Amino acid sequence: MSAIDHYQDRIARATERLAQLQARDLLARQKRESKAKDQVSTTTSN
Repeated sequence: MSAIDHYQDRIARATERLAQLQARDLLARQKRESKAKDQVSTTTSN
């Protein structure tokens, strides 16, 4: 494997890992916002 191929492989893996982390962060943020919205609607309906 040439040095260029090696670096391209590392970049591809790092990019994929970054995308996974960003997706996980986005889902966690959406879940938190949804819970916060549920709490607001629960407290206002009481």
